[in-house]
Amino acid sequence: MLTRRGEPVDLLLALRVAFWIAAVTALVGTMKLTRALALLTPRRPRRRGGPSAASIRAGLVTRYANALLRWRVFGGRPICWKRALVVYRMLRGEGEPVQLVIGVRKDDAAALHAHAWVSLEGTPLGEERAPEFRVVLVYPPPVTP
Repeated sequence: MLTRRGEPVDLLLALRVAFWIAAVTALVGTMKLTRALALLTPRRPRRRGGPSAASIRAGLVTRYANALLRWRVFGGRPICWKRALVVYRMLRGEGEPVQLVIGVRKDDAAALHAHAWVSLEGTPLGEERAPEFRVVLVYPPPVTP
């Protein structure tokens, strides 16, 4: 199976992304975000591939999540927090020390906008450009010496 760009699809990865979108949607709909994050953070990650491998993997997971969320099977339009939670869970499960980041900003009309993304060592993953938001939550919190 090929994408529109002619690239092969990793069907197993796409199915795992679909599973985690459904799980994230159910978890966040039934409990507080902090509890959902605790459940989504694996206790024993499998392996670690390094920052470049994490970036490549995040790009694939993000692309599949966006495509699946566009189908609206999981409700509504593609939502950044669902995508970010899926990327966070999948990369954490592979041993990458990624963090979920949530930020806010006000536009010229004083309307509040929020955005969620995943970062590795302070670098946003799966984003076209660095989000221009004031960070209000980082999970897990940075470790201070």
